[in-house]
Amino acid sequence: MTEREINMAIAEACGWTELEVFSAGHPDDDMVCGYEPNGVLRGKLPIPDYCNDLNAMHEGERFLWADGKESYNPFIRREYLQELDRVTHCQWSTVSATARQRAEAFLRTVGKWKE
Repeated sequence: MTEREINMAIAEACGWTELEVFSAGHPDDDMVCGYEPNGVLRGKLPIPDYCNDLNAMHEGERFLWADGKESYNPFIRREYLQELDRVTHCQWSTVSATARQRAEAFLRTVGKWKE
């Protein structure tokens, strides 16, 4: 998957809606925008760069662990951590995993990863 596809898939899984690509004239400069969860009143905003920003991935992980709710879901967390270990080939991946590795593990956990 490309970084754009990964970012869009995670954003959708986290509740972003009406995602669309705004062209800046060159594909590398295009921006994906949408309505953030519970943020329709602010208008469309750029989605987070989950592939390159650990802070964005931490927000995504929090959403994943709560399974979109306020309650904690230990089963999803365990599955995610197992996927993270597979992606990084390291048992202590939570310490050293990059944002890109965390993004892949996230999408594998929710069944949205495409080879």
